[in-house]
Amino acid sequence: MQDNFIFPFNVVPVEISWFLATWFEVLGAAGLLLGLFTRFWELSLLILSIVAISGVHWPAEWHSLGELWDG
Repeated sequence: MQDNFIFPFNVVPVEISWFLATWFEVLGAAGLLLGLFTRFWELSLLILSIVAISGVHWPAEWHSLGELWDG
């Protein structure tokens, strides 16, 4: 699964990636809920979501947006 991630994230070991992703989601949600460092958490969670979508949810090959929608 590590090979599916985009460049800087495919170098980091999988265990560290999952650990960081989990804590970024937990701390980011709490920070947004409390209104602390909202721009930092928003950007961090946006990058985390893009990496998750591209690495896990998109198929290996796609030729149209309809294929992406199908998963």
